Amino acid sequence: MLEAEQLSHEANERELLKFKEQLKFEQMENEIVNAGRIAEVRSQHDKQLAKLRYQFDDGLSELNSRCESRLQQLEFDLELRRRVEIHEVEERKNQHINDLIKNHRKAFQQMKTYYNDITQGNLRLVKDLQKQVEELKTRSINNKRMLLEYVQENQKLSEPLSKVSAEIGTFCYSNLSIFSFNFNI
Repeated sequence: MLEAEQLSHEANERELLKFKEQLKFEQMENEIVNAGRIAEVRSQHDKQLAKLRYQFDDGLSELNSRCESRLQQLEFDLELRRRVEIHEVEERKNQHINDLIKNHRKAFQQMKTYYNDITQGNLRLVKDLQKQVEELKTRSINNKRMLLEYVQENQKLSEPLSKVSAEIGTFCYSNLSIFSFNFNI
């Protein structure tokens, strides 16, 4: 029995070893098949990854091109806006300069008119005063001439007056008590 048991045990062990080797062989076949499948799956994944990378790169390049075109459009719009604003500022500056020039000319013309009026008024006043001086000189000359004539006439009349007054004086002393006269000379 021990031998039988031993034989059965050895037979069992051989079967188990055969079964173990069969399992190892199946495992190796499965590993080879699985390795092939893994390689196939990896290759599919690599292909999908490459396809996704290609799509991503296409999407990225398309997005970059859209961003570049949008950036260029924004730069163009900003440049255009900058030029328009510069033009508007220059227009306002030129308008302000023109307004200043216009106001300056107007103020200068008013000042010029004001001082011309003063100058013309002063010239008229000087002419009037010169005419008055001339008139006063002619009147002075006429008055001197008239004074000279009156002095000469007075001298002519003073001799007869002195004779008449001498005669009247003698007459007045005699009639002084009758009349009183006040003479203002």
